[in-house]
Amino acid sequence: MKKKTIIILVILLVIVVSSAWRFCPCGKEKTFSWSDNLSEIKVIIKEAKEGNKLLSEQLRSVQIVRESDLTGDGIPEALILTGTGGAYTEDLALFILKDDKPALAKFIDENGDRRSIIFTEGSSVRNGSKIDWQPENKIIYTTSWSLNFNGTLDDCRADAYKYDNNKQAFVYDQNLSDSLGQEFCASLSTSL
Repeated sequence: MKKKTIIILVILLVIVVSSAWRFCPCGKEKTFSWSDNLSEIKVIIKEAKEGNKLLSEQLRSVQIVRESDLTGDGIPEALILTGTGGAYTEDLALFILKDDKPALAKFIDENGDRRSIIFTEGSSVRNGSKIDWQPENKIIYTTSWSLNFNGTLDDCRADAYKYDNNKQAFVYDQNLSDSLGQEFCASLSTSL
């Protein structure tokens, strides 16, 4: 009789604990979704445009282009389409999560100025620009190129930024820019 009672009590205990665990937020980490925050991102972009940080025309809807963890905090940053930059380019901004809210990423440029950067990406017959990243190295960089009328490379470069946790910003790195630029431009030159 004692054995049956113990078995029944154990079964009831398992049922109670599993039911309670299903409704308990214990052990469940809150995940962040960029797509769930697009309305807030649109407000940030609009405010930035009013501050003349972005172009005033918005020809395309705001959307997430790519995501990757560039800061090493386990939460992916998002490259957000903010509009059409011109005949063949699109304007893109890097968003980070700051105090559990979307925010434009800060960059420290080659002059030491701290600001947000609006990148352009796209290409035409003779010109192009692209945004790329190396999440494992906390690097985001742009490459740009132009061809002369003979179809040979006229100008080619890279601008690289590495995330600095102490500065809470992506910092311009000349050596990295040169290295990535040489690699990209050599590859592009051989493909022409």
